[in-house]
Amino acid sequence: ADVSFSVPRGQVLGFLGPNGAGKSTTMKMVTGFLAPSSGTARICGHDIRTAALAAKRHIGYVPQDGLLFPHKNVRQNLLSGSKRAVQNGHPLQETFELVTEILELSPLLDRSVTTLSGGERQRVALGRAICSGPRLLLLDEPFASLDLALRRKLLPFLRRIRSEFRIPMLFVSHDPLEVQAV
Repeated sequence: ADVSFSVPRGQVLGFLGPNGAGKSTTMKMVTGFLAPSSGTARICGHDIRTAALAAKRHIGYVPQDGLLFPHKNVRQNLLSGSKRAVQNGHPLQETFELVTEILELSPLLDRSVTTLSGGERQRVALGRAICSGPRLLLLDEPFASLDLALRRKLLPFLRRIRSEFRIPMLFVSHDPLEVQAV
């Protein structure tokens, strides 16, 4: 399929479709975890085949299950992309403080991620992506494993992240109301 899209600074692009439509496959191509079978794919003007890692493309990626580092505590997970952020001149300390405030992570900083609830884990995954200093934030069905009440609680966090950081977001979901709420 011929797909082309852009996400302006501070905006959210909803990538919608039913299960099996190729949403997550497209995200894997954007992150470089999967190469396109034909054609070209460019992020910020760079061919993804020449910059095979999300870090090289300055992408923050939040998958469905969060994929936190189980051997690290919350603070260490949040700062795991700090090297990239500092190399790119990103204000790491300021971002870290704002992320912990917005996502209400301050009381959790010294806890093991293995003791966190599903919602806490997703907030840490989102915070980690932002602290890495991304130019684009990919949210691949970040609420898929959460119940409705928890989704409703986390949506305001995403809205505040969008308005405070103005990072373009590509939000993958099968739920148009969820994307519209962000």
